[in-house]
Amino acid sequence: MARDHRSEEPAGIAHTEALVVRVVEWAKKNQKPLLVGTVLIVLAIFSMGILSEFNRKHEMEASNGLFQLEESFKSSPLKGQTEEQVSKLLEFESAHSGTTAAREALFRAAGLYKEAGKTAEALSTYQKIAKETKVPFFKAAAYLNAGALSENLGDLNGALEFYKSALNSDPGSLKNEVILSLGRVYFDRKEYNESKKMLEQLVAQSSSPTYAEAGRKLLDQVPSEGK
Repeated sequence: MARDHRSEEPAGIAHTEALVVRVVEWAKKNQKPLLVGTVLIVLAIFSMGILSEFNRKHEMEASNGLFQLEESFKSSPLKGQTEEQVSKLLEFESAHSGTTAAREALFRAAGLYKEAGKTAEALSTYQKIAKETKVPFFKAAAYLNAGALSENLGDLNGALEFYKSALNSDPGSLKNEVILSLGRVYFDRKEYNESKKMLEQLVAQSSSPTYAEAGRKLLDQVPSEGK
């Protein structure tokens, strides 16, 4: 049974805190305020080191756990069983919440939903990732995927909002794709001035010839009133 890493605490911190409490009480009793401050600073530094090692350990455990889980999907009885695989991935995410592997498990679950044609479930999962992750790139990636799903469903309003959120999430290397997607959705909504603005930005700023060319091709299709 998977452990819930959220409820664990490094033993070293608890032991150190108990010792510090005794030292601080003695220092206060003997009127040594400088010692109190020094001890508290040392505790903070020491605790940060333990927590860093603690988090690194659990990140590694979670990563190994996800690898083993995905390996199990390649053999029976889980091979090709979308619902069962997704269920296992969601259980994993809950047990390892807050880790990089947990976020990757959610992306994997959303991908399985999408492959199985379960668009609503995939969309919901991408929204969950976007809401919970604090990493800008992954937040943008989740919004970008949600936007693409909405666009494929013909929901241009929803797609537009997701793409805007992706752009506002500091998408990093995904920026070209986000801007091209915004230009395309604005074009399909017949908001040609907005489409032109996005596409011109892409052509002018993109260091990728592929995205620059895609932007130019779509820009050529913008009606004259939008140029």
